[in-house]
Amino acid sequence: MASHMKGIAVSKNPDEKLSVPSAAGDWALLVVGGQISNMQDCTPAGWTGKHATSENIRSCTVAVKMVANPADTQNVVWKPGGNHPGRHVAVLVVFDGTKVKSLAPRLPASNADDWKNGPFPQVTGFVQH
Repeated sequence: MASHMKGIAVSKNPDEKLSVPSAAGDWALLVVGGQISNMQDCTPAGWTGKHATSENIRSCTVAVKMVANPADTQNVVWKPGGNHPGRHVAVLVVFDGTKVKSLAPRLPASNADDWKNGPFPQVTGFVQH
C-alpha cells in the first residue's frame, strides 16, 4: 500500500522552522506539544487549529491546512509566544491530497479513556488494504 504521507519534519528547537515539500491540494498537519500547561497556541496564520492546556495534558496545538501553494509548508514557524521555559516538540506532516480528502483538528482529552479517538486530526479519504 502506498503511503498517504508525503513527508515529515520534527524538531525540539522552537527557533527552528519546519519545512516539508508539498503541492497544491495536499494537506499539512502541525502538532506542537509543550511540557508545561501554559504554552500559548502555536497555530500559524492561515491554518485551522485547536489548542488545549491543562495540568493533565500539558499543552498541545493541532493545526491543519489545505496547501494552496508549496510555500505553505516551507519555514513554518511553530515557536510558542511569550516566555515559556518548558520543553517543546513539533511535527509537520504533509499528506497526499489525492488520497486524503480532508483533515479536521480535534482537541486532546484529559484522561486516557477519552484518548481512544486520539487528539490528532481525523483523517478521511484513506483506503485500507
